[in-house]
Amino acid sequence: MTRTAKGKALDVAVKGLVTGALGCQCPDEVFETIDYLPPDDGHGGLLVRIGGRLMVRLLPVGKAGQIPELVGLLQDGRKERDRKRFNRFRLVLIVSDRLDNWQRIANVARASFDETIDQDGRVHIHVLASKELPKVLRARLGL
Repeated sequence: MTRTAKGKALDVAVKGLVTGALGCQCPDEVFETIDYLPPDDGHGGLLVRIGGRLMVRLLPVGKAGQIPELVGLLQDGRKERDRKRFNRFRLVLIVSDRLDNWQRIANVARASFDETIDQDGRVHIHVLASKELPKVLRARLGL
């Protein structure tokens, strides 16, 4: 399937985010196939599957800083990663630029990550400001 200009721009934005802010060192060929799916757990956001190796869940945190049940999201992401035979799963919490309680969200995220059963070094959690996302990705997420 041929990507539209908008789809190509989204692919470039995702690659930049993954290799930049998320620190992934995936080789370029991994980014030749990128799929975008709506998660089916009711929490919203976007599930990005990259090259059959990396799964990234982009999840905006509510304007009031509400954080969904992160342990469950991390465990579900790990299960999906294993079921689909991907190498890594990264959960990315996206916080509003205007939110004052960044540190609280980061602390809750870290505690939830530490509670996740069977840490295997292939599950990661990140907290980013929405302004750190490229415009095309913010638009896709409705931010």
